[in-house]
Amino acid sequence: MRKARLNIDVLYRFLEENCFGRKNAMKVDWIAKRFQTNGRSITLARHELVVARGLLICGAKEEPYGLYLPSTDSEKKRYVNQISAEVREICIFGRAIERAPLPARARKVSQGVLFDG
Repeated sequence: MRKARLNIDVLYRFLEENCFGRKNAMKVDWIAKRFQTNGRSITLARHELVVARGLLICGAKEEPYGLYLPSTDSEKKRYVNQISAEVREICIFGRAIERAPLPARARKVSQGVLFDG
């Protein structure tokens, strides 16, 4: 049986009604079950709502875990600080990856040497 496409407007209304405020965060997997879809579909819908429509949907990575709509400026600021810290960490990791040499075995493969010895 093919599942119906997720209606992001309905998803956003659900979040407004059930996930308003940090204390009401809901896990993506639970929301996915409610909409008879998977977590990836909820994540993609969230991305569209935030990026394409400019709606604010936060994600808590500590209890209570899950998605929520911030109810105060301090909740929004806390989430922005969390995301900013994650971006900084990803940038640091990315720069380290760029500087790191390939492992010796990979260098041999890229030079056409398939076997040691």
